[in-house]
Amino acid sequence: MKTKYLLLLIIPLTFLFLSFSSLIPRIKIFDGDDNNEFTFQFKDDYIAAWKTVDSLEQQGLTRSALDVVEEIYKAAKKDNNQPQFIKSIFYKLKYGNYIEEDSHVKIVNDVKAEIDSADFPANAILESILAIFTGSITRTTGGDFSTELKQ
Repeated sequence: MKTKYLLLLIIPLTFLFLSFSSLIPRIKIFDGDDNNEFTFQFKDDYIAAWKTVDSLEQQGLTRSALDVVEEIYKAAKKDNNQPQFIKSIFYKLKYGNYIEEDSHVKIVNDVKAEIDSADFPANAILESILAIFTGSITRTTGGDFSTELKQ
């Protein structure tokens, strides 16, 4: 008899715990306000969007590819999708370098701004990207890159 009452207590507590841990996403306890700001979800469309980027790049339409990457970047940032966010940063750096001559100062400043606003582990990855990028620029220019950044 005790075990029946114990089971009747454990089962609802388990569902309550799982609903808070988002393991059962359809059960929403204390959902509250349904007028929350709409969050744009790419979900499986990230794959389609990246295919579009690759297609545009193969056609030599770098500016158009950068526009699509910007949309992916905004959606990934809004969705807090860090892998897509980091990937979009890589592509923004790549296309920024193609489109603008001497864009390295702008790129470094953009990455620094992203480091300040990103959460872990994205900020650590961006710091690594920044270190690699500045080292690469210093080696290729043969000069002191840090003086240009202070301007």
